[in-house]
Amino acid sequence: MNKVNISFTESEIELLSSMKGSVLKEYCHTQFLYTNTAANVIQFNFEYRTLYLYCFTDQVNYFGSEEDVSALSIKTEKYPIVDKINMICFPVNEPIKEITVVNEIQELYENQIKTDEAKLTRGFILTFKDHEISFEKYSWMMEEITVNKGTRLLEKFTPADSFEKKLWGDGITAKCRREIITI
Repeated sequence: MNKVNISFTESEIELLSSMKGSVLKEYCHTQFLYTNTAANVIQFNFEYRTLYLYCFTDQVNYFGSEEDVSALSIKTEKYPIVDKINMICFPVNEPIKEITVVNEIQELYENQIKTDEAKLTRGFILTFKDHEISFEKYSWMMEEITVNKGTRLLEKFTPADSFEKKLWGDGITAKCRREIITI
């Protein structure tokens, strides 16, 4: 069976955990063009440090073939691309009350035998006093991050069953379940 894990690492979860209780001064990203998606990077500015959410593709054996698959990562390191793009910053100036990480476990079955499993981080939600901001990987092959503001944003994430509804071919079925990590 082919297994792939492109979810946040333990150290990335620790970085997210360190954000809880901190005042997020602002977050920055590229200008939206036609949808509320930002290209490649979101910058989180705190009083004493900056964190970066990146979305890049990498070659992965994704459901039986080598594919360019996008994955989210959270880092303290500023990649050179950050200085090459124009970003717009949005003030927040509030402490983060809670962080919700949204993972998916995607499985393929051929004639009812599990052949592939992929675990990935779909995105995360920052909860403040009376609102939330979410950051979701746009699609499996795009280096874009969807940004939403409001409340009950988990409900606005791409439904897990959208993976199951794809056309997979004869004898192949798909299952997808969510794993929610609350920090």
